[in-house]
Amino acid sequence: MRWLSLSGFCLRPGFGAPGDNALVNRLRTIASNNLAFVDDLQCQVGVLVLLRRIVGGINASEQHALYRKHTSPPGSKKKRINRQLEYEKWRLLANLEHPQASIRASLGNELVAKIRKEPRDAIWLWCLGRLGARIPLYGPLHSVVEPEIAGEWLKVLLDLSTFTEVTGFRHRSDRPAHRRSLT
Repeated sequence: MRWLSLSGFCLRPGFGAPGDNALVNRLRTIASNNLAFVDDLQCQVGVLVLLRRIVGGINASEQHALYRKHTSPPGSKKKRINRQLEYEKWRLLANLEHPQASIRASLGNELVAKIRKEPRDAIWLWCLGRLGARIPLYGPLHSVVEPEIAGEWLKVLLDLSTFTEVTGFRHRSDRPAHRRSLT
């Protein structure tokens, strides 16, 4: 678990330094093989965190493989998984920038449904923000979700009646005085 965490931390973002490509490929191969403690929850979470940290250096076909591995086929019954594992799975999926815009839009629509059920859960909001980002960190522009789709997500978020204290201010006049000057 510690090795996974430290390896991912040291190699992030997975691109930009000499030799990153070879290191990311070796690390991805290690992470994709069975772990020594495959049933240990913290090791499962550690692999997802490691992959999330280096995903920028993983090529498009391998990102598609990660997407397929960590999503259920449409219409299949979704099994219940540990909450922490689910959070890390979604963080990884949200950081994949090579899948087609339609795949990212589908993931975003699934997150919107989660947000409607659990509007106070900031993880879902963060993931939706990554999927709806207008400028990718490392991916191609053709994988960016269409502005109309991201706009629909925003409308849903603004129509929610419950939010956290940080995200709940719907109108400029609703914000505390110390925050008004920042906008």
